Amino acid sequence: MRSDLNTGGRSYRDFGRDVEDIIAEVIRVGGPANQTALEIAVREHLPKIMDDRRDRELTDELLKEVADALDEKVGTYSLTPWQWVMFAEPSRKGAEFLGVYITRALSFEHAVFRAHVTGHCPGGRADGAALPLGFPVDPAFCDRLLTLREAQTLRDVLDSVYN
Repeated sequence: MRSDLNTGGRSYRDFGRDVEDIIAEVIRVGGPANQTALEIAVREHLPKIMDDRRDRELTDELLKEVADALDEKVGTYSLTPWQWVMFAEPSRKGAEFLGVYITRALSFEHAVFRAHVTGHCPGGRADGAALPLGFPVDPAFCDRLLTLREAQTLRDVLDSVYN
């Protein structure tokens, strides 16, 4: 379901970044320049975790298994915030809503990458932010593309808790 997106007076060019550019940044050798301690720990342990699972197809089951192994090594789950990623594409009115993806990720870019590899990335441009640590997110809203109505519901919950 597509719908016009209120961008607060910003033009589409001001809304987010191209998904392809974000994916290229994430997979660039060396990764993003500004790394958190958690990202450094993940980069240290992830090669061994993946080596133990080499030659397996990238599936939701494998991603969960890798996430569980990382959590065991560096406590990623409790230290990783929920990321809100909104996808839109150009329209004459500014931007057209394509969906929202909520996931635990080390950064906004990591969240876009997760949406991409799991097949929940509709393309276009992406914008978003980390939700506050400890924010209660209903699992039914996670790791899938949300509709406009679902995204508005989650936004209303966020507003009621923090505003």
